[in-house]
Amino acid sequence: MIAWYSVETQRMRKEMTSQNALHVQPFVFVTELVSQPDALVLRNMGRGASPHDC
Repeated sequence: MIAWYSVETQRMRKEMTSQNALHVQPFVFVTELVSQPDALVLRNMGRGASPHDC
């Protein structure tokens, strides 16, 4: 019983860690096309910082 509880707790901890990592990631989308060549308008829809979207 204790071994099962330990394994299940470890699985839950790993899942929570992965969900937290996804929660703060930036999600950058193309929101519109600009008439200038090679230009796009990007928007960060995530909660994390997105310093490399230019």
